[in-house]
Amino acid sequence: MLRWRWFVFLMLITLLPAAAWAQKFEISPFAGLRYGGEFGDEWDDFYWADLEVDDGPSYGLTLGFSVTKAVQVELMWSRQSTELVETAGLFEGEVELFDLDVDYYHVAVLYQWTPGHVRPFVVASLGATAFHPEPWDLDDETRFSSSFGGGVKVMVGENFGLRLEGRFFSTFVDEDEDAFCDCGCSSCGHCDCHGHRRHWDDDYLFQGEVRAGLIFAF
Repeated sequence: MLRWRWFVFLMLITLLPAAAWAQKFEISPFAGLRYGGEFGDEWDDFYWADLEVDDGPSYGLTLGFSVTKAVQVELMWSRQSTELVETAGLFEGEVELFDLDVDYYHVAVLYQWTPGHVRPFVVASLGATAFHPEPWDLDDETRFSSSFGGGVKVMVGENFGLRLEGRFFSTFVDEDEDAFCDCGCSSCGHCDCHGHRRHWDDDYLFQGEVRAGLIFAF
């Protein structure tokens, strides 16, 4: 599926006017921890189980263009390489089903309080969430998402600093729609992926992320 690649391309085009008027350009690689992500449920003829994205480390990159001293337009990519886990019953514990990469591709607007070496900020963004399951016979999923958060920039010098940040992500999904399974038989209701059906349990998937990164300003 190429839909998410086209979405990234459109975000790049959207960012071009900001880049042309930018007063300063920032590159910020980061690493962090992402948590949450109740995915939905899985069922067959014998049992019902909850599914969720396992907590785990994340990493990514932010490209920022300063429109004014206080306002930046940013392009952000953040990846979590994790697993989809199943919890069946009170005493069953967690079972890892398969590896899953969760990518966020977002365009953001950031407002920071200046001047000074310590600059608190708030940020909001829109974009896409791309789910990439490891098994070859399961399909990728791409959904619209949004986020908001805040943090602080600590500038050590004019061109270098630290960035500490927290983000909350909300991905819009369709309740009871099958996920990672596109066998072309939605009308008959007998789609069978690995002997089970997996579908979204709600209209939203929520995740949080805390991260720390470097700032290279030009």
